[in-house]
Amino acid sequence: MIWIFKFLIFLFYYVFVTVFLVYLYVNNAINFFELNVFSSSASAIKHSYDVIIVGGGTAGLTIAAGLKEKNVLIIEAGADFQSPNAPISSAIGRIIHNIPIATPLLQFQELFDWQYKTQPQQNACKSLTNNVSHWPMGKGIGGTQLINNMIYERGHEDDFRDWFDANTDNYNFTKDILPFYREFEEFLELSDLRSTTKVADAFVRSAPQLLDQNVIEFKLPKVIQNNGKRWSVVDSYHSWLHTSHQHMLSDAKAERILFDGDAGDIKASLKAVGIRYRKLGHLYEVRATKAVILAGGTIGTPTLLLKSGIGPENLYAQNTNKTAKKDTTKTADDPLKLKLQKHLPAVGQHLQDHVTTGLDLITLNQSLGLEPWNLYSARHLWDYFWNGNGPFTMGGCEGLGFVKTNLHESGAPDLGFMLIPMGSTIDAGVYFRRLLNINERTWKEYFQPLIATPTISILPIVLHPKSRGFISVRLTRDDDVDTVIEPRYLSHPYDIDVLVMGLKMIHKMINTPAFQTLGTSLTQRPLPGCSQYRFTSDEYWQCYAQHLTLTAYHPVGTCRMGTSQNDSVVDPSTFQVHGVDQLYICDASIMPSMPSANPQSTVGMLARKFLHSFYAHQSNSGDSSL
Repeated sequence: MIWIFKFLIFLFYYVFVTVFLVYLYVNNAINFFELNVFSSSASAIKHSYDVIIVGGGTAGLTIAAGLKEKNVLIIEAGADFQSPNAPISSAIGRIIHNIPIATPLLQFQELFDWQYKTQPQQNACKSLTNNVSHWPMGKGIGGTQLINNMIYERGHEDDFRDWFDANTDNYNFTKDILPFYREFEEFLELSDLRSTTKVADAFVRSAPQLLDQNVIEFKLPKVIQNNGKRWSVVDSYHSWLHTSHQHMLSDAKAERILFDGDAGDIKASLKAVGIRYRKLGHLYEVRATKAVILAGGTIGTPTLLLKSGIGPENLYAQNTNKTAKKDTTKTADDPLKLKLQKHLPAVGQHLQDHVTTGLDLITLNQSLGLEPWNLYSARHLWDYFWNGNGPFTMGGCEGLGFVKTNLHESGAPDLGFMLIPMGSTIDAGVYFRRLLNINERTWKEYFQPLIATPTISILPIVLHPKSRGFISVRLTRDDDVDTVIEPRYLSHPYDIDVLVMGLKMIHKMINTPAFQTLGTSLTQRPLPGCSQYRFTSDEYWQCYAQHLTLTAYHPVGTCRMGTSQNDSVVDPSTFQVHGVDQLYICDASIMPSMPSANPQSTVGMLARKFLHSFYAHQSNSGDSSL
């Protein structure tokens, strides 16, 4: 009888997921037509603005809110379903969208997510279909804050030692970095977790029981929430009175940066004067008199630069006739039917990501109450909507750990842990399997037998990976331009060594008294492709990491800051693109290296630092204070 009940709950879950997504799509369609078709303000855009910001995410909106200029345009490719400007059903849509536990349902949905995919990986992702990793990244006003796990964690002070000054002796975290974190935090709603499981307590208590001097801290994270609801920079942006004079253009994709005249000599200095964008199938151009600020993220920003002719010269054909043949087998080294404007070889290079593994690695002998048949109850609904508490406030991660191993020379931690109090099999393959792109063999032989078993994941994270990838572009058959994402996961042995160390520490962790009260053990079934190695041996863990390779969704570095035009894109003192006047970048793409934490907080810190730099370097303003 109990299995019939559970089957009915799973059926309800499947129907709920479908209805949830259909409603959000219908809601957005209504708002789209109101804002873009029926509204007379949809086309009320000026020909020229003081400042144009490309990207309405964390960086873009934080910068916009801090600008003194009122004549500002924000161009965002995604929808405006979170904004008060969206009438009719938007309020109900926001209520549903902002339920934290619904976070996975928002990822890899075309409405909210760019649905990026990597190239097939040679050294990693062997348990994923075609060795391809899915990279969710938010699309819409609010950016990735619309679909992320809401974790807020500052980076370690040693992370930024050489970001802004090559002379590290001059570095002072308290003066150079911390004030800008605090300014950004005034722009946020930060909260403690309002609901945790027994595993979270065991995770924190296990740290001293490991008796490992390399352990820095195990803790519960802060989250960006307001009364248990998802919160994003959109909410604060609209509360700033002066932003009402700014123009926010949603559902408009930037296609090219406009420059002042023909570059001619590719060594000549350029000046960015506007943006060409596409909206409702039509191309438009808009001008900027003071600045064009790119805040499109680690993938969007280099893609726009490359499409605009700023990048490595071997990517472009000076004669468009050379690329008359349309061939989808082109690689990142093939020429484009675009004109080179500025040779900057580092555009798209130095791609880094927090890589992880360990999905469903740990089993329990008791339930945490997060199964669909336990979760969907009147009590939990009441707790969430009335009190802002309960499991519906959970965004996915309820524990963070930081470890300094002997593999890393910096004082910053190099091994991290994320505690996920549920397994990917909790929905019996309805949704999570597709989101993670787990291949057929791995699902059937490894994950499917775990459906009836309570599982959790403690994910080891390489905080400072040495593998480097790239972002590039290539022509399609219809002469459009596709983005190529090649992270080259685990191409450096250091990254594998850190993951193996993390997996071995997890094995030790679950045998501490804190975890043993929950009956924890490793999933004993060997991962397909690794059964030839002795279970829990270093060779097994190396194979395991190379098969079940996962992204922590934190790519950075594709337009890195630095002083040399040969290996960087942005001047760290001004945030200006090398050799291009009035063109600035401020988002995760400019980070020269990975922070030792979720990068969203650092993106906000950079946005506030940019504002100070921007006004300090404006010739018409001697006041750098905001």
